[in-house]
Amino acid sequence: MRAIILAGLLIFVVTPAFAADLDAPKAKQVSAKEVYELSEKCAKFAAEWINMHKYGNPRIPEVYLCHYNRYMNKCLILITATGPDSEVKYVYDVNENRRLGGCLRFTQTNHVDKCEWLGTICQSQSEWNTLINPYMEE
Repeated sequence: MRAIILAGLLIFVVTPAFAADLDAPKAKQVSAKEVYELSEKCAKFAAEWINMHKYGNPRIPEVYLCHYNRYMNKCLILITATGPDSEVKYVYDVNENRRLGGCLRFTQTNHVDKCEWLGTICQSQSEWNTLINPYMEE
């Protein structure tokens, strides 16, 4: 009987520690040199990805920023396309060719038409920026 109670207490006490490990991303154990090399590969792959997809309208200037996120072990790209009255931003996982989120803002009124990040709907571009920053800065 004591063994059953002790096992139950052990599961109750240890389970939150395992849950915390799942929530907190851990960086892949790589050297600074490896992170640099992965970042370089990400930059090259992002440039190839842009050229391959011919993303957007050629009349609208595009700017992109790529980032190797070592916690996710992913190459992410933030694409900004600015038109005469709007600005659109998208973030893609380049490895999986998958859009993670985007934001459309009208520049004249600063009205946000549609912003979402990983399924979360945003009310403003600043809220969207707050959500994507941890992914684009690590």
